[in-house]
Amino acid sequence: MSEELMITDRILRTIADDRTALEETLMMREAQYQLGPPDEDREEILKDIAEIKKQIEAIDRELVQKADQVAHVLRWMRKTGELISEERDRLKQKEIACERSEERLRNYTVRVMVQNGWKHLKTALNTLFIRGTEAVEVMDPAALDPHFLVAEVKLNYALWLAMQQAVQQFAPAAVASDAALVRVRTEPALSVIKKAIKSGVDVDGADLRLNQHLVCR
Repeated sequence: MSEELMITDRILRTIADDRTALEETLMMREAQYQLGPPDEDREEILKDIAEIKKQIEAIDRELVQKADQVAHVLRWMRKTGELISEERDRLKQKEIACERSEERLRNYTVRVMVQNGWKHLKTALNTLFIRGTEAVEVMDPAALDPHFLVAEVKLNYALWLAMQQAVQQFAPAAVASDAALVRVRTEPALSVIKKAIKSGVDVDGADLRLNQHLVCR
């Protein structure tokens, strides 16, 4: 392995640490020279200073090479990420198309079977039959009673801890003033709505819908 390749293979942190160490050594030797050492030491100190400066220059060149390598890898990673994202989007579109085609074929087969009064279509290899399921249909979410909603809350964790403490201390004024920062997103609680309707409760804004699904075995 060549010396140049060995240099450029060093990690960025090692290069930076070596440069810092050389700078500290350089400052120490220059300080020693400024103090006026004996004549017999002056030449050695000057020689050390010159050598350290050469090493720093070499490390600076190495740092430039490493920076170029990092930039190259970053550009490669970004491009690879873009290609993966494009491929993911393409495959997602194909997945959606397959799901829609499957749904159309299922609905078509159900219609034909219902129109002809067939509950089963059985062959030597497969069995097709219709299964009925109930699903909640929400016509007007705004009309739902809060009992039939679930909430998702996003808030600062420190505020959450304070709110927990407030429950124990009967909601101090400071916490009450921060309550306006809480953001709440609601959505219908389908299982609760379904249970209520099946028990005879009229739920404003929602009802049960009977679906027919084709099962293939």
